[in-house]
Amino acid sequence: MRDISYLSLGLTFLLILAFILFSAWQRLGLAKDTFFSSLRGAIQLLAVGYVIAYVFVIENGWILAGVVSLMAGIATAVSAGRSKRVAGIWKLIATAIFVSVSVTLGLLLTFGAIEWSGKFVIPIGGMLVGQAMNNSSLFLERLLSDVRRNGLQIESNLALGARPREAIRGLVRQALIADSIPTIDSMKTLGLIYLPGMMAGLIVGGISPIIAVKYQMVVIFMIVFEFGLSSMILAFLAHRFLFNRNAQLKEC
Repeated sequence: MRDISYLSLGLTFLLILAFILFSAWQRLGLAKDTFFSSLRGAIQLLAVGYVIAYVFVIENGWILAGVVSLMAGIATAVSAGRSKRVAGIWKLIATAIFVSVSVTLGLLLTFGAIEWSGKFVIPIGGMLVGQAMNNSSLFLERLLSDVRRNGLQIESNLALGARPREAIRGLVRQALIADSIPTIDSMKTLGLIYLPGMMAGLIVGGISPIIAVKYQMVVIFMIVFEFGLSSMILAFLAHRFLFNRNAQLKEC
């Protein structure tokens, strides 16, 4: 596979600038965040590229677990940063990310779907962490928004004797449904509208399309399972962070 020159790589950044200009034109308030996020991501990827040759040959279980835990910790901080108004919400996000990633990765290793080496555990672990982070952010963004809009109704439910979990059950359900739409829709169009990232990357890298499809199927299955597990954790524990010890709704 031929290398991509830094000039060509830099020119592709014009695609990001196009969206930034659109954001500024429509006054979406996303231009600054998009620019610095894309710049930060590019620097991080380049940094990872220089050390990845070492990371991929790691077979020490403790080191691999440490790397994945570090990624999960960073993901927790990023996701929790969007919900700063709710005290301690990072504990809920951390639980959802760490548990779902650990269980899913452990099952993949147990089933023999991936090998216990850096070239498998690190990229697959990264996918799982990223999925769990997005799931947590989307779920909590929708739930907290609905809680703010329906505060009076929630207080009324509490006054009528409902427990905190029961008072927000309908809102939790709506957040779960909204959060699941992208995952479900992406499965409906697999191979018909687009080739998933991992599969496309393997094919471009010269791997047999059949082998690439098998790996992509593993990725899809693991993402759906992890989505369900992290969603279950978020749904069952959310009320613990939205209400105080006296069953009163916190400020969201």
